[in-house]
Amino acid sequence: MKTWWPEADSPRKVNPSTHLTRACIFYYSDASIFLTDYARTTNLATEGDLRHAEARHQETHGESYAKTVRMLQ
Repeated sequence: MKTWWPEADSPRKVNPSTHLTRACIFYYSDASIFLTDYARTTNLATEGDLRHAEARHQETHGESYAKTVRMLQ
C-alpha cells in the first residue's frame, strides 16, 4: 500500500515535533470523543433515573393521599 503525502507534508520536510503534535491531537481527539460520549450516556441515564424517581414519587404520593382520604371517611 502506497501512502500519498502532499509535498508540504512530506515526512522529509516536516519537523519531527509536528508528527508528535499530530499524534497527540489524534490520540486526545479520540479520548475526548470517548469522554463526551460517556458524559452524554451518563447524563441520559441520570435523566432516566430522575424521571423514574419522579413518577414513583407521584405514584406513592397518590397512594398515600388515597389512604389518607379513606382513613378520614
